[in-house]
Formats: sequence, structure tokens, C-alpha cells
Amino acid sequence: MNTTFQPTPWAEPNTSAVPAPARMLTSPVVQENQKRIVQLEDNILSPENTSQVNKPAQVQAGQRVGLADLQKFKVNSKTNYPAPTPVIRIAGANFGLQGMISALTGPPKSGKTTVIGFMLATAFTRLESPSESLSILTAPAGRRDVVYLDFEQHVSSTQQLHDKVLKYIGIPESPPNLHTYNLLQYSMDERRQAISAIFNELDLHLLIIDGLADILPSVNDEEKANALIEELAILASKHNTCVVVVIHENKGGGSVRGHLGSQIERKCAGLISVKKDRERKEHSIESRLIRIGAEFDNVYFSYSEEKGRMVQLDALTTQQRIEQAAQEKLGKDRDPVFLNGLMFRCFEKASTLTKTELRAEVSRIDNQAKSDKTADRRIAGAIALGIIDNQDGQYRFVPSQNPLSAI
Repeated sequence: MNTTFQPTPWAEPNTSAVPAPARMLTSPVVQENQKRIVQLEDNILSPENTSQVNKPAQVQAGQRVGLADLQKFKVNSKTNYPAPTPVIRIAGANFGLQGMISALTGPPKSGKTTVIGFMLATAFTRLESPSESLSILTAPAGRRDVVYLDFEQHVSSTQQLHDKVLKYIGIPESPPNLHTYNLLQYSMDERRQAISAIFNELDLHLLIIDGLADILPSVNDEEKANALIEELAILASKHNTCVVVVIHENKGGGSVRGHLGSQIERKCAGLISVKKDRERKEHSIESRLIRIGAEFDNVYFSYSEEKGRMVQLDALTTQQRIEQAAQEKLGKDRDPVFLNGLMFRCFEKASTLTKTELRAEVSRIDNQAKSDKTADRRIAGAIALGIIDNQDGQYRFVPSQNPLSAI
């Protein structure tokens, strides 16, 4: 039996606190009076300003920031800033935080839609056990709004996701504060306006943007990608909203797409990857980055004919999969061909590297060595195999007869 979190059964939100248009997005263009009130949001996502760094709302255009402007942001012995409030937890880890951006990635058909569905549904309900929702738990939305924007799928796919969310919650009709939109037919300009309207007109608890790359002409436009992520971060912080963006991985897996993906990795509160083992017909949620708190062990799930939906694998099978994944990672630390290719690329532009520099190169090249711990294992394995040596803190590549790149 599902337990729904609501003060009264799907009570209407307080319309005195939220403008009437907030109950339904009728236009992506914000009314002029709202634009004046929230000028920052309107400027932030307009196409002509996506390459501009916006000034704080208190600083007039063209005015330089002075020391007095910084005082409200000063951190000292008398200030006490708590850690951001967790909004989405996965297996107990803090993936999505209030006022910050998090990211979900993975190849097509890997199970991302299922993960998104449980992020949305658990804002309104708790299933019988955490495993029923793949160990995904979103903080109760209460009367705040939960929004899903789909920029890349056919509207029928968006409808299927919406209907699954209602099924997970256990209700026949959409809650008044759950807003699901398919904006595939919108231009990039209109999509940006839609995001601005949603921030301006709703009291956002959670916003999921599926297809963030479809807001930009190119994911490799460094200036516009940097500006977009900075601007979304400003909006998330100002409105105390947890924002989750969905972006595809590069072909072949591993890294997220383009400079946009790189910037997300640098700025996000959490990054997870959803993968599929086609032979076993199993899926997994893997922790790539948890900014605040510990990471989580992989969560494995598959389709249950009995329940007619995805369910988490039992504890014994999950432990077996975790041990197998760990063994596969450990195998790379002992693989001479792999390590020789890795170190060959690390030292392509330098004859010697410090430990910090070498660790950074390993993490840059090897997408499975993003943590210092994993990078250090790669380095230790290369030393043990005589691929590199360490002389007084300076690491040097020892060329073999056939340097092969296995990355």
C-alpha cells in the first residue's frame, strides 16, 4: 500500500501565494509586469544573453562591483551556513540538493526514463520499501511544484512517463502540482523562455530538464555552455530548487557530451550514469560524483513480469554484481597493455610529472578513474609493472617496445 505525503488529499496550492497562471503554463513568454519584478530570470535565459555573465540583481548594468557589495556574501567566524538540504537521495547518498544542479547521463535505452519516473513519483509518495523505487527517494514536495520538461522525445513517450508516474504513486489523476510538458516542437529560443516562465511563475521543488543539449546550437560552444550552466545554477540557488538535467554520453560511453557535459561535471552536486547490460537484461545506476557526502554502491534493476515494471535486484544478486564490477575495475590496475597505453598518453606532452599532475592526467584520460583513489591505483599498478618510475617525486614514463593505447 502506498503512503502519500500530503496535508490533505491533493489539496489545491495556496493561490494567494502563487499567481493563477502558475497552475498551467499557457505561454512561454512571461508577462511584462513579472519581467520587471524578476528581471534577472528573464535576462538569464534569453538567447542574446546566453554568452553574458549576469550581474547580481543589486548591481545596476554597467556598475562595477565594489567591496561594499561583497559584505552580504562574506564568510567569517560569526556566520553559519549549513550544507544544502538533500532533495533526492539514491541508496542513501545525496544526489540532488536544494538550490543546486545535478545531472543524469547514459546511452539511449539504458533506463534513464525509469530513474526519472521514480524521482518524480517519490516526491508524492513512498512505496512499500526503498527497493520498490530503486532506492530513489525524493523529499516530499508538499504544495511546491514538481516539473518535468521533455525537449527531445515524441509526446507519446512523455505521456507514457507521466502515466507511469501516476501508477507508481497509485492515483488515477495528476496531482495539481505535478507539471509535465513536451516541448519538442519549441525552438531553442522558446525553450529558454519556457524555463524562465516556469521559474518565475511556479514555486519549484524539483525541475527535471530532459534534453539540456537541445537548448544550445552546439554542446561544444564553450562560451554559451558555460553561461547556460552558470545561469541555471543562479536560478536554482535563488529559488531553492533542485534542478536535474539529463544529457547523453559520448558514443562509446564514458564521458558526457561536449563542453556542456564537462561544465556540468565541474558544477553539479551529483552525477549518475544509467547503464544496461544487454546480455543479462539488467540495468544499473552508477555514482559518478557525489559532491557532499559519500557515494553509493551501484543499484541494479531489471524488468519484472510479475509487477509489470522495473524492480531492484535482490540483495544477494546485487552484492554479486557489485563484487564483479569491483573485480573488473581491479583488473585494469593489473593489465600491462591497458596501463602502458594509459601512461603513454599521460606523458605525451611532458617527460616528467608530479604525483598531482599525473593523477590529474589519469583522471582526464580514463573515464573510470575520476576519483583520486582509482587514479592512485592505476599509478601504483604502472609502477609495479615497470611502466613508470618515481625519482624524488618526479614520475617518468619508461617506454616499452610497443606502446599501445588501450583507452
